[in-house]
Amino acid sequence: METASQENEEVYLDLRMKESKIRRSEVLLYDQSDYMRDIRMTVEEMLAIIYLEFMQQIKKEGNNEKVMKAILKGIGLYNR
Repeated sequence: METASQENEEVYLDLRMKESKIRRSEVLLYDQSDYMRDIRMTVEEMLAIIYLEFMQQIKKEGNNEKVMKAILKGIGLYNR
């Protein structure tokens, strides 16, 4: 259970991406802009949302072998 002090903590992550992946993400967001009405989003904001959803999944399902394999598979380090 989170305490009030934990809820207000800020965490900063350094993320390195190839420029081609960033450009590809920008194109994705541009292509989706017609469907997002007046919502405009940066690649950084999109990555933050993905990260927060990922953390919610870990909290819900726990940090177990299935989750770890899914993470490794997602980043191309697990092929089974």
